[in-house]
Amino acid sequence: MRSFIALEVPADAKAAARAYQDEWRKSWPHGAVSWTRESGFHLTLRFLGEIHDREAEEIGDRLPGLAALQPVPVAFAGPLCFPNGRRPGILALDVAGPAELDDLAGHVDRALKGMALERRDKPFRAHLTLGRVRDRQASVPAAPAWALDIGWLADQVTLFKSTLSPQGSVYDALASVTLGQASRGI
Repeated sequence: MRSFIALEVPADAKAAARAYQDEWRKSWPHGAVSWTRESGFHLTLRFLGEIHDREAEEIGDRLPGLAALQPVPVAFAGPLCFPNGRRPGILALDVAGPAELDDLAGHVDRALKGMALERRDKPFRAHLTLGRVRDRQASVPAAPAWALDIGWLADQVTLFKSTLSPQGSVYDALASVTLGQASRGI
């Protein structure tokens, strides 16, 4: 199964991202971008690729080891295009967060150490994917110039299964841990 580990995004942050996405969508030609559904908004900490059921179970067993970590403050920091703004493949919202966000991704990597998983092929860069550009030859319109003034304390780390469908990816939570649980005695 195709899978990844991600931070959950709260409803108010999803709504703000959706409003930004709707505004950006107006400037793109119809059909040029496959826009991410709001239900699919998350912050990927580690893409795992294809894993087997027993690997998913082992990852689920390892996630509680993250419970002692503290929740991480994050906020949207504006538009981001991968690999670049001239011919983007991914339209996203950049995510600002303290060094703790990078540290959390490192803790996830260490929790998975020793497992035969797909290696991280790029350095970690927190972002929320808004859409994937289908027509790479389309002219690239500017992103909306308004700021997203919303932040939150990210505390939910989840292992997701990703199922591709003609309507877009469907994400199902397989295991989850709440950061800061161990310090609260839960």
